[in-house]
Amino acid sequence: MLFAVRRTLIASAALVMLSGTVPSTADATGTRPSAATGLEATTTTSTVTMTWSKASHAAHYRPCIVGSSCTAQHTSTKELSWKFSSLKAGHHYDFVVYSYNSHGRAVSKPLSVTLPTKPRPTAPTGITQKVKSTKVEISWAPSLHTSSYSVCMSTAKTSTSCSKSSPRSSALTATFDGLKANGGGDYYYRVIAYNSVASTASEQQRVDLPVPLVQGVAVPRVRSSTMRIAWHATRNAQTYAIQLASNAAMTDGLQTHTVDGDTLQYDATGLTPGKVYYVRVDGQNAPVAGAFSAPLAIPLPTNAFSVDVVTYNLCGQDHCRSGEERSRIKAWSTRKPYAGKIARSTGADLFATQESGHSDTKFITQLSGFSEGAYISAKSIFYKTSRFTKLHSGTITLDAKHKRYAAWNEFQDKATRTPFYFVDAHLEPYKGKTRDDLRYAQTKVLIAAIAKVNTKHLPVIYAGDYNSNADNAIQSKYKGGYDAPLKAFKAAGIPDGITLADILHHTIFNSANQAINPPYKYGDHVDHIYVSPTVRVNQLSVILGPNGATGSQSFRYATPFASDHNPMEATVTVPGLPGEVG
Repeated sequence: MLFAVRRTLIASAALVMLSGTVPSTADATGTRPSAATGLEATTTTSTVTMTWSKASHAAHYRPCIVGSSCTAQHTSTKELSWKFSSLKAGHHYDFVVYSYNSHGRAVSKPLSVTLPTKPRPTAPTGITQKVKSTKVEISWAPSLHTSSYSVCMSTAKTSTSCSKSSPRSSALTATFDGLKANGGGDYYYRVIAYNSVASTASEQQRVDLPVPLVQGVAVPRVRSSTMRIAWHATRNAQTYAIQLASNAAMTDGLQTHTVDGDTLQYDATGLTPGKVYYVRVDGQNAPVAGAFSAPLAIPLPTNAFSVDVVTYNLCGQDHCRSGEERSRIKAWSTRKPYAGKIARSTGADLFATQESGHSDTKFITQLSGFSEGAYISAKSIFYKTSRFTKLHSGTITLDAKHKRYAAWNEFQDKATRTPFYFVDAHLEPYKGKTRDDLRYAQTKVLIAAIAKVNTKHLPVIYAGDYNSNADNAIQSKYKGGYDAPLKAFKAAGIPDGITLADILHHTIFNSANQAINPPYKYGDHVDHIYVSPTVRVNQLSVILGPNGATGSQSFRYATPFASDHNPMEATVTVPGLPGEVG
């Protein structure tokens, strides 16, 4: 009887130990620890490694194997794991974890574990993969204690199920085809090693499908400030990146835009008219990005604009005051304000002046709001700064022996951003074949030099005193003579603006007035405005004076004479850069 009671008491004590709630020895004001939770075990044939979650208010823990006296218990630890060794293969064990502090203790719920009768497979390692457009080939190294393998693949990192799996086999490779991009990691997989009693999975691996080079990139619609970029659909592209830049290296002014994979075009807006943009596209399957397509150079078109231009030989250094003319024309210091008044009355925004000394004539003082664009040897180009931006400038030696030169500018109209060239030339004077031959050679040098710098084939306006007209070709007066500049320009396909003008004003008056009143009315013009054939000449006028520039009223020269030349003015329309202008 006593023996039976003793066995009953021992059994009761064991039940108390397994109950999950141990009587606390905490005092009235103390807080005892909570029971440990989250018990997990990793086994071999002779060991169990226990892990658990931190318990509230626990200062240390004591894991143990449940028995009549909690056998094989471990002394206290502050860690959250412990390894039990020298256990028996195939045996069943119950484990608990006690939580302690100075106020008491608590015990976890038991965890039951049966040790395997032989070792678990080791986790597969040495995993490599070859990813192609829709396929992945997976390989791995042999695992210990393993009879077969399979690969479990899913489309979500946190998924516990297999959307695709390979059949169990002793092979160390598996291939999956027909894969599709999902973005942010297309597939995740583990290689699982098996034997007759257990399985062990590798670390999780990730598959990101590649994106082929985007094909068919084109710009089917271009307007002055927008362009539409289109391309062909590309396998595995979840999104597309469209880049625009100011240079082929795609580093200057780079802007990147992204659209989803179902969109095969992009409308870029807010672009700068007349600017050349470089465009490229790539497909992206985050985080994988395909290679960018080769950049396309897309020049944006611009609108046409109209401008008044004037060529004016000022005789600003008084070279015209010789012989009879000296008595008819005053010194430049007297004539300068008259010439300024005539120039301003035209309302022109561009002036090409000859015999206009840089440091002595100083005609810029008569042109408020203008700047000098280019200068060489008494040839000046003046432009209105509110209207134009000076892009480039230069000078040309037409004939070093005879000291003949030209100046040029590349300007851009600020309103339309349309660029063009403006040229100021002064050729060899006097009549006769010998002089004509010189002028012909000088004109050819001029045309060739501008063609060399004008690599974009922009419109050109050639203004200046060419010292030649139809009179040069009158054989009874000048045997062998010819209008040399006209011949050279015509051969280059560059017409004289007077032949293109829709309206002519006062062109019966000679542009060289020789300070004679009443004026010469032979229609001879040594001053010319030649233009590229794409430039429209709306009207061309010989300017007689500030009161005789327009209209059909009676005209007179302004006296005293401002120069021995009358200004020649043309209103021209410069075409925009080619393209579909919006």
